[in-house]
Amino acid sequence: MDPTDGSWQERAVRIEAPELGCHVDVLGVAHVSTTSAKDAAGAVRGEGARVRADAVVLELDAHRLRALLERETWRMDSGEVTKSSMDVLQRWAETGTKGYATRLVHFGARAVLGAEPGGELRAAYRAAKEAGAMVVLGDRPASVTLQRLAARGRTMNVPSKEWEQLQNDHPEMSNPSPSQPETMEEQGQETHRWESNRTSAFETKSSEDEQLIKAAERAGCNNAREAMKALQRMFRKGSHEPIVTSDLREVRKCANAAIEHMRDKALVEEPSVESNFRTTLLEERNLILAKAIKDTCKKCSNLQRDVRVVAVVGASHVPGIQKEWEHCDTPEALAKISEYNQSVPYDVVSPRSSYALLGLGAFGAASLARRYPKLVIRGSGVIVGSLLVAGGVALHGIVEIEKQLQRLADASQRLKEEEDMGFWNNSKPMEYRAYRE
Repeated sequence: MDPTDGSWQERAVRIEAPELGCHVDVLGVAHVSTTSAKDAAGAVRGEGARVRADAVVLELDAHRLRALLERETWRMDSGEVTKSSMDVLQRWAETGTKGYATRLVHFGARAVLGAEPGGELRAAYRAAKEAGAMVVLGDRPASVTLQRLAARGRTMNVPSKEWEQLQNDHPEMSNPSPSQPETMEEQGQETHRWESNRTSAFETKSSEDEQLIKAAERAGCNNAREAMKALQRMFRKGSHEPIVTSDLREVRKCANAAIEHMRDKALVEEPSVESNFRTTLLEERNLILAKAIKDTCKKCSNLQRDVRVVAVVGASHVPGIQKEWEHCDTPEALAKISEYNQSVPYDVVSPRSSYALLGLGAFGAASLARRYPKLVIRGSGVIVGSLLVAGGVALHGIVEIEKQLQRLADASQRLKEEEDMGFWNNSKPMEYRAYRE
């Protein structure tokens, strides 16, 4: 199957709930993908299924949906690019740190991939409205997820009892000591290895490129070598010339193929991520989403006929939703969901000790200021000066990022015009290139 052919049935899991008179299609999507957007709209409209959706469950909360709809009007034209540090500070003041970072990610993804983050969820929402289907926001608020993730992050490095027991059974795991050369011959071998490593350092760049190419090929990119060369041409050091559309097309083709490959893989495999992230971002929300989907089936039961519900979720949630489906409305599951909607997980120690340490630190700093005022003033001056220098460097870097984003946005617009005019039919570039130079 072509990973970009838009066959949504190939990436949807059917869950039957005959006791509720409900057929559920759980569509796994990638959150930055034009193919996923087409799949989502097609699934809601019932393309290939002959029955449009009666209800659509989205992996969204009200705040994220509102933000998605607002971002639909965003454009990055020549008037929006920041040309100086003052422009950066002004825009930062207008949007805040989170808004500014979101803007950069949004424009970068759209320019490189030809897709917007969350575009597939917006496409499903629009298609549901057109079809007259009920829209259900099935996810918990993103703020709760972030707060729970931050709370667990504070305990991320605390060793578990199982790990402590393993270290007790195998002391060499906690304090590994590298073997030291004891004889003159071994010392000579160590010296030879060190010199070989130093010589090979000159070949690191090409080796890293080869590793990236192989990684991209494993991720489903069939034109990895061409895409790497195109990427290097696009971002030559100090280059501010217009990006050639054929280079952007090579990079976009590779990136989109890799995204769809990862999407297909996530539909059948649970992602291998750190346990705290997996618990907060996936496992908890899998249960919440499964319960929202089943509740939607129950709400539609008054239609006195079989209903079709479409759930549009990240591909990595699909296996978990299947796993949780049968027991997502049991008393135990309801108790878990209630806890999952709290900002601080029950298994995380209250942050009061952190507040106590902050108070103790503030008291110590105040005491030091009273006792050694000149030293504190000098130290503060050094710190402030360092922060100002670092801030100036950061502002310059952000201005450069904005300029590169503008180059990408211009090339993306030209590429779209070329594709609309048929200059890339059958993957052949247009013959007349003067107008885009």
